[in-house]
Formats: sequence, C-alpha cells, structure tokens
Amino acid sequence: MKKFIIFLLCITALTIVIFTYLTTRGYSGEYVQLIGNNNPIYPEYLELLEENNIPYKVKNKKLYIPEDAFDKVIYCCS
Repeated sequence: MKKFIIFLLCITALTIVIFTYLTTRGYSGEYVQLIGNNNPIYPEYLELLEENNIPYKVKNKKLYIPEDAFDKVIYCCS
C-alpha cells in the first residue's frame, strides 16, 4: 500500500513539473500592436517590459508585443 501511494505521489509530481514546463516556455504568438499612431512610447514603459522579460519590437514608432504576452503586459505595466 505504501509503495502505491509513493508511486501516485511521484506521478503527480511529474505531471506538475511537465505542466509547469510546458506553460512557461516563453512567448510564441504573433506580434500585435500595443502602442503607436498618436501615442508616444515612453522609455519607462520599455524598461518595465524588459524587467518583466517580455519581448517587444518597435517599428515605425509603434510598439509590438507577442499576442500571448498581452495579459502579462496589462498586469505588470498598468
């Protein structure tokens, strides 16, 4: 009985590790525009993105982020 419980605990721990690895690998989404047109891109905002390890691109005075990082950007930078 003890061996079975230990086996279940190991399977559960392994499942948690694999799930965590797969969900925190990075951003793979297409880049979408966050700021631009008539809104200025402040250096402080770019520093916040860098501190939170969020990739970004600035092109033609527009700021782009991966679409799957959008929620994290709102959370950390608002």
